[in-house]
Amino acid sequence: MKVLVTGAGGFIGQHLCIWFSQLGYEVIALGRISQEKERLLNQYAISKIVNIDISFNDELVDFFRKNQPDVCIHSAGGASVNNSFQYPYKDYHDTVESCISILEAIRQGSLKTFFVYLSSAAVYGNPVSLPINESSPISPISPYGYNKMICERIIEEYTKIYGIQSLIFRIFSVYGNGLKKQILYDLCKKFSNREMNSVELFGDGTETRDFIHIQDAVKCIDLFVHRREMGIFNLATGLHTEISRLAVMVKKELESDKSIIFKGDSRAGDPSFWQADTKQLRGKGFIPEISIEKGVSSYCKWFTQIMEGV
Repeated sequence: MKVLVTGAGGFIGQHLCIWFSQLGYEVIALGRISQEKERLLNQYAISKIVNIDISFNDELVDFFRKNQPDVCIHSAGGASVNNSFQYPYKDYHDTVESCISILEAIRQGSLKTFFVYLSSAAVYGNPVSLPINESSPISPISPYGYNKMICERIIEEYTKIYGIQSLIFRIFSVYGNGLKKQILYDLCKKFSNREMNSVELFGDGTETRDFIHIQDAVKCIDLFVHRREMGIFNLATGLHTEISRLAVMVKKELESDKSIIFKGDSRAGDPSFWQADTKQLRGKGFIPEISIEKGVSSYCKWFTQIMEGV
């Protein structure tokens, strides 16, 4: 099977490339890939690394026409809720325009390609009730969430009108070794900073997230790709973790004596509580294996190693 991964230089895209390559698939990594990331991907015998602009053009159509990938996993796009508030057009360009560019290139050059889109739980915004299932109201509260929602509608258009087979995952809080942003990375940096006497965080600590480890996420994507499942699915564990508990876990792993202070204020675009209903995933045979305790422990060890330059 030939698997094309866009956004291969990003956290999820990189892990997808490595996962499918280790399974022996022909993997094409597509995106703005730094030399450092390219060296890493080459260690895993990625079949082809392609740095081309994924804005729609004849070169992109020709690329799909020549390569005819069996599967295209589109993980390129905006990757920060906070940045989407500061740079809404850039987030729109990176997210929406890249998505329709790939779909149009598939339509013109490789209609057999199965299109997999990595959307986000951000499309739900602040949920009315928990857990959140795939039929819950869509009500984004950030440009990032709105742009993911727009992509989902465009994919529906290309599926219904042009017959492109598609699968959408609404990913909740994915984390794992190699992620250098978001809450876990922020916690590790703050607990490791010798100039800080305490760790200050947004909110009051009761906020929850549904964390899923990257290894579980890529296994799930692989399972659904093999079966060519179509539709929209939450990608999460179905378990919620309070941020206060997460902070205590990191504090213990890093053997810190710093106090944890919640400032009470919240950032724009951050929902208060997230927990996914994962009945559809379980119904398809997927059960996550990595607990939050095991995942956080592994992440903290990885963070310590990179801080020490190992």
